[in-house]
Amino acid sequence: MRVMSIDASDAQPDRNVAVLVSRMVYPDDDVEAAQVQATMAIEAERRRRDPGAAQGQIMAVVEKKLLSHKTLGRMAGDVALKMIHDYARQRRTSLEFASSFVSKFYAASETKGERYPADVTRLQKEFRYLKNSIHYWASWQICQETDDFDFVRHPAHLELLLLHSGLLQIAVSKSAVFGDWDPWFVPRYVVQRIRDERHQLEIPEETDFERSFVGEYRNKLGR
Repeated sequence: MRVMSIDASDAQPDRNVAVLVSRMVYPDDDVEAAQVQATMAIEAERRRRDPGAAQGQIMAVVEKKLLSHKTLGRMAGDVALKMIHDYARQRRTSLEFASSFVSKFYAASETKGERYPADVTRLQKEFRYLKNSIHYWASWQICQETDDFDFVRHPAHLELLLLHSGLLQIAVSKSAVFGDWDPWFVPRYVVQRIRDERHQLEIPEETDFERSFVGEYRNKLGR
């Protein structure tokens, strides 16, 4: 059992962010995750000593690697949400169906100034790569309902991300909707908070877009 080593009472919240971000992007690569955490710790110390200091070259490289997963990772988070929601609605679901839906949704949302990596095969590959941290990416998508959400800079937003991640973690653990899953569990205090405050995962009503897609998907498969 792997638990995210985040402490809400930590005097240096930068460490919490570094742990979370490193494992969101490298859930199963201890070496890469450790390098990210070390680099972010050095950068945080640099900022504490001189808030106006330029970003370090190594941090710039690391940041580029992290950001390369941002858009596709969040889309993979939407795939996870689709699977969780459909299971809760007692609908048959699969990675193929959910990724096809998300691809279709983002393709329909594209504008001339905003394009998305909506290839289904690429989306499935990203989901599989991030699978053991996918509840954090899915939580990030849920948290977009919060104005100016930024879990990197605001500790309260980090706690909100962890809360939703915990709710998703519980839902997946009960349903086995992802199949074999070896996640980075949220800290134990988050699960305790969910129990004490009786939080529950909200399952939204199915949209017209979703209902329409079901018919299109079945026709495509000849069912």
